[in-house]
Amino acid sequence: MKDFLVYFPVGSDLSKLEASGYFDKGALGEAKKQKPVDTDRPFILMRDPKLYDTTEVPVTTDTTPSNEDHGWWEHTNPFVPNNNDGKNPLVPMKPAVSDATVYYLMEQNTGLDWSSLPDAKIDGAKPSKTSSNADAVLHEAMEQAAGDYMFSSGSGGWGTNLHVNADGTFSGKYQDTNLGDISAEHPHGTARQSEFTGQFSSAQRNEDGSYTLHCVANRLSVKGNNGGTRIENGMAITTTDPYGITLCDTFVLYPKGFDSAKMSESERGWAWWTSTSYNEGGPLQQTALSNMSMGDDGEPVKLTFFRKE
Repeated sequence: MKDFLVYFPVGSDLSKLEASGYFDKGALGEAKKQKPVDTDRPFILMRDPKLYDTTEVPVTTDTTPSNEDHGWWEHTNPFVPNNNDGKNPLVPMKPAVSDATVYYLMEQNTGLDWSSLPDAKIDGAKPSKTSSNADAVLHEAMEQAAGDYMFSSGSGGWGTNLHVNADGTFSGKYQDTNLGDISAEHPHGTARQSEFTGQFSSAQRNEDGSYTLHCVANRLSVKGNNGGTRIENGMAITTTDPYGITLCDTFVLYPKGFDSAKMSESERGWAWWTSTSYNEGGPLQQTALSNMSMGDDGEPVKLTFFRKE
C-alpha cells in the first residue's frame, strides 16, 4: 500500500461521495462524531495504512491461452483506483473526511514566518549549525536593541513610544492628540491612539556593523477595534494604526556608536528630539531602529526610532 491522496476542491459534494460507499463504514462512523470539514476551503485527505489490517496482496497473472501473451493480472490491485467491469475495486478509504483528518490548503502570502518556528527534534540528528548561528545572531542583535525608543516629528502632539525586549518581542503606544477639537461630547479634545505588540523573529549581521531585523507582520496586534471611538475623561479617542510600526517587515538596527554618516539623511532627520544633530554625521549617541519596510511607492519608509538614554 503506497501513499494515496484525495483532493477536494471548494464546494465538494461530500454526501454523494459518502453514499457511494467510497469510505469504510467504520471510518465514516468515526468521522461523523468529529467536527465537520470546512468545504469552503480546498483540502486533501491522506489514506492511513495503520488503519488497515491488510496492506499487501500477492500479484499473480491470468495464464489462460487467450491472455498468456498479454500478462493480464488475475487480481486487480485493490490499493489504487481502477475499472473492473464498471466497478472500482479500490478498498474503502480510511479515514473518512472530518476537520480532524484532512489537510487544508494554506493560502499564500499570509505572512507566515518559517524562521520563527522551532526546529524539529529528531532522535540521532545533530543540531543545525545554520539554525544555531541564526539564533546566536538574533540574540546578539536583540541584546543591543533592548530598551525604550521614541519616534516623533516634533510638530503637533503625536509620537510613538516603543519598548523592545531582549527576546525580540516588543510593545508600544502611538498617540496623536488634538486639544482644540472639542465639542459637548468631548470637551477635552480628541486623540488617535494605538496600543500594539509584535515580534522580531530573525536578524542578519551586516558588514557595516548594523543588523537587519525581520518583523513578523501577522504578529503585529493592535488593542481594540481599529476605527472605533470611545469617550474617556472628556476626550474622544479613536483606535488607529500605530504610525512608524504599521508596515512591519524590515527594520535596521544601528548600535550606539555607529557612524551616522552611513545612514540616510531621512533616517538621521528623526533624531530632533534627542538634542543631538546628525546632519554632519558622527557616532550615534544612542541606538537607532529604522523601519525600512517598503511603502506604497515601492521605496523604504525610513522611519527611525531613537532609544531614550
